[in-house]
Amino acid sequence: MINADSETFTETLEFEVIEEKPERKEDLEIVSFPTQVRIDGETAFIVSVRNNSEEEFEASVRIVGLPQGASSESIENISLEPNETAALQLSINAGNLADGIYSAQIEAKTSEFAATEDFEFVVGGETAETGKSQEEEEPEDQFLAGLVSAGSNVLLGLVTLAIVISLILLLGKAIGGYQKNEVKPKEAWMGVKK
Repeated sequence: MINADSETFTETLEFEVIEEKPERKEDLEIVSFPTQVRIDGETAFIVSVRNNSEEEFEASVRIVGLPQGASSESIENISLEPNETAALQLSINAGNLADGIYSAQIEAKTSEFAATEDFEFVVGGETAETGKSQEEEEPEDQFLAGLVSAGSNVLLGLVTLAIVISLILLLGKAIGGYQKNEVKPKEAWMGVKK
């Protein structure tokens, strides 16, 4: 209702609520990849790419930025339906690279879209976390690092760690309960008769 110059106007307003679409991800996305790969000669690993668009397209995936002496083959003409994810096996051949930690990129491309992700690969026995060779690392460090990084999936590592802790607790309880039932009075095990 509006009052203007002693006149009153009534007007009905109508509103239309428009839902805002969620922010769209990149049309081509690398959704799963290792952040570090240990290379021994030629080593393969899995990379997953996803078509987030509403149209089918063909993509290629390759490793770029390799140092001279290392090599990798690209994967061409991967057909991806809308919202489809494909797991692909890439490999790196270390060739004659010296031991050390190197950086490279995983690149996924179509005629219209591109996506890249950085990763490291380790040649020889050195590890990125400590800079020590695998032989120099403490066994406990290797055990815990292996649990937390089971594959490249952190969630899987945490689940594995929870299972191991549960098993340790159950074994401790079982052994503790067994010993508790086996305890005899001091006189009985010393052979003292009353």
